[in-house]
Amino acid sequence: MSLPNGLNVGGEIRRNSVLVTRTHNGVLLLHKRYLRTFNVDGERHAYARLRQVIATLLAFRVPMLHDELAQPGEIVMEFVAGPTLAQQLARGDIAPLERHRVAIVSLLAAAQAQHLAFDCDPSNMILADDRIVLVDPMVQALPLQHLSVAIFLHGLVKAGLRCGLQPWTLPRLRRAARALLDDYAAAAGVTPEQVLADLADYQTTVIDWNREMDPNETLSLWLFRRLVLIPVYAMIRAMARWQSQRV
Repeated sequence: MSLPNGLNVGGEIRRNSVLVTRTHNGVLLLHKRYLRTFNVDGERHAYARLRQVIATLLAFRVPMLHDELAQPGEIVMEFVAGPTLAQQLARGDIAPLERHRVAIVSLLAAAQAQHLAFDCDPSNMILADDRIVLVDPMVQALPLQHLSVAIFLHGLVKAGLRCGLQPWTLPRLRRAARALLDDYAAAAGVTPEQVLADLADYQTTVIDWNREMDPNETLSLWLFRRLVLIPVYAMIRAMARWQSQRV
């Protein structure tokens, strides 16, 4: 059984963290501990920086943190119900991306202007009421000028793979992705080719991640990464690099 945002009831173990849902005074909260790569102090700082970026962007918010309830080594926050943007796209519902495109471009451009890179994957955007709740902002530092945008565009690639059984939605998704890329480039004062170059370089990092076997994943999932995902990401890298050189 899953909660509205896809999290398993009671919690789950992820690649870098453990999530547990608990009720406090009748309110469902999310308790998170990191296993590797990141730490909760870094996440608190990332949320604080992201809160500054979205201060004037009314379409977004971040979850409320409950530091008074946190044990050492964990971060506690409100549980936000609602599907993620990635889940909607994977179902073939492109409308949320089209509807929020201008707001997402404003978010990405504001983060770029304030020199903040965060994990802007569509799976970290919860569609709650009329606002988007941004979660899991921590990101591995990489020498990419447009890292957040590369992460978001890569998330659209993953969503495209998931809705591949509905090929009639793919052209609409590609158009929305291209419009977002062009709008961001204009807002940031760069060319789309510069962003595509970062997207190509980001695929190399993603490919390296997918070559590793998570101790919590099954052999079939590991084989899927090696035999399906890595070749697809290599193809996306080649296409993005080719398009970035068309100047």
